[in-house]
Parts: sequence; structure tokens; C-alpha cells
Amino acid sequence: VLADVRGIDEVWIFGSWAERYVGHAGPPPADVDVAVVGTAPLNAVRAACRSVEARIGLEVNPVVLSRAQWDSTEDGFTQ
Repeated sequence: VLADVRGIDEVWIFGSWAERYVGHAGPPPADVDVAVVGTAPLNAVRAACRSVEARIGLEVNPVVLSRAQWDSTEDGFTQ
């Protein structure tokens, strides 16, 4: 669903869902954390993510980061 949102360069799933997907032990994830890199408006990203929540039965929590933030070694999110 995010492929249709303008301004997205990359999308990454992180957090507990990603950890379980690659086989790391832990409790089932309560949500899906999504990092969106680009200039897409957060409201458009959230609307697209909401359309997935009912299908997967989990809340989807997107965060939009600019290319500069994503590439930065000083941004707290990407360290």
C-alpha cells in the first residue's frame, strides 16, 4: 500500500515484528514499526498503514524520516 504514496524512497520494518521475522526469540509483536524514508506526508503514510491494520490484526506505527535524517549518524533514531 505504501508504493502508491508519493515521496517515499525506502520503507523499512523494524522493532519486535522484524525481530520475530528473522527468528529472534521473544513475545509476539503487538504492532509493526515502519520507517519511511523520503518526503511523503505523514498523514498520507498513516492513512495507507491504517488500511493494512485490519487485515493483519496489528497496529502499524509509521515514522517518516528525511533522507538527511536517515543518512545521519547523529540522528538519535538511526544510531
